[in-house]
Amino acid sequence: QSYVIFGRKTNAVPVVNTSIEDQEFTEGFGTSTISVEGVFTDADEEDMLTFSITSSEESVVTVAIAEGTITLTEVGVGTSTITVTADDGNGGSITDQFTVTVNADPCLLIDATVTLEGETLTASETGVSYQWLDCDNGNTSVEGATEQSFTPETSGNYAVQLSAEGCVVLSDCVEIDIILSIEGGWVSDIKLYPNPVRDRFSIVLDQTYTDVTLRLRDSRGVLLEEKDYRDSSTIEYELKARPGIYFVELNTGDKMANITIKKD
Repeated sequence: QSYVIFGRKTNAVPVVNTSIEDQEFTEGFGTSTISVEGVFTDADEEDMLTFSITSSEESVVTVAIAEGTITLTEVGVGTSTITVTADDGNGGSITDQFTVTVNADPCLLIDATVTLEGETLTASETGVSYQWLDCDNGNTSVEGATEQSFTPETSGNYAVQLSAEGCVVLSDCVEIDIILSIEGGWVSDIKLYPNPVRDRFSIVLDQTYTDVTLRLRDSRGVLLEEKDYRDSSTIEYELKARPGIYFVELNTGDKMANITIKKD
């Protein structure tokens, strides 16, 4: 008597054909994808492999896998071990591991904050190159303003560009109002009001002067108007100019004063 013994076919376990390489990124990469095509093989051609994936440090990177593509999503700086599992659905599975390292971006370590004390702007970051910019003029460079601290000559909005080791970082714009001043021999004897100016201003002198010359200059020092006043102790002036900073120069021949004003 003879017997025929039918045995169940032994399941072939999936294997790692080509390991996924370790990944390294710089902070700010956002997301990245990796194909698992060719990573795993199964001798049982009829087996359909399914995949799952985990991240050991989800504070560094989160992971997902769909249609044979791994998606890495940045969360923070550090290193995480990624485990990819291939399952043949018949009790056989295999894993492959790789690391993802997210390095801190040195440019993001630069402190781009600016402090304002009085009329002086100071960049918080030290040991870098500085260039102060005029935000109100298309972020143009302020000539000669390349130190850590900067005192503008006119009111406005200013920022600083910080450069170090290939990194260029721009601060937020900071608004500054220059304290208006009177300079010259009449410092304590002249009153100008209102200041800031809307349409006109008045200047009260300490006495009546036979001849007083008033010159109006813009913030660049360009002469806009010159007027002579006779036998005057008070000067009334209509300021027909755009908003900005202006300089009023008064001269009696033996006394002189320069007054900085702002027109709103």
